Amino acid sequence: QAIEYASKVASSSKELAGKAYFLIGTAWGSSRCGGDEIAKRAPYWVACDYLSKAKAADPSLADEANRLIGQFSSYFPQAADAFMYDITNGQSYTVVCNGMRATTVVRTVK
Repeated sequence: QAIEYASKVASSSKELAGKAYFLIGTAWGSSRCGGDEIAKRAPYWVACDYLSKAKAADPSLADEANRLIGQFSSYFPQAADAFMYDITNGQSYTVVCNGMRATTVVRTVK
């Protein structure tokens, strides 16, 4: 429910959008999902998407958002693992985890 309410805040308040996106990003980044190796790591892509939105909407969040993006990016799958699941960098990917759903872009650790 927190993500649902934060999404409503982000779309209705320019002043609070950055904080709402930051909350959504941290929620995705702290989610533990089941499934294969890619499904377990895919929430970090979504987390980084929202943290990037957060710092764009509210520059005062940039330092903390960048710190978390760096942390979460280290959990991206290896390119070789992605290849084994027939996914590649830049490909669209829908993440479903703990009642949350988001479409993002595949990124791997290089």
